[in-house]
Amino acid sequence: MSATEVVAKVVRPATAPRRCRYADEMRAAAPAPGTAPLSAGRRFFFVSYAWGSPFGATVRALAGHFAGERQAVWRAGQPALELSQVWMHACACVGGAVGGQCAL
Repeated sequence: MSATEVVAKVVRPATAPRRCRYADEMRAAAPAPGTAPLSAGRRFFFVSYAWGSPFGATVRALAGHFAGERQAVWRAGQPALELSQVWMHACACVGGAVGGQCAL
């Protein structure tokens, strides 16, 4: 599925009742006691990707990129990041998204 299809088939149906972002819906589904908002005090990266490309391939590429051995390459000898968050536009979409566009 492309990111556009993920929004249409997964994100919109999950977020339409509460008109919230998918990331908020995921957090509400399994809240950890005493946790702060997802990005509070943690590193995060904005990821730009093609809406028409396979979404699973994008996620797999990101997982590989943030794997410890790959970080050693792009972080130029700095310690690996223990926890990195990735901001993906599709997960910020609200139930009113149309096509590749999201209501944020």
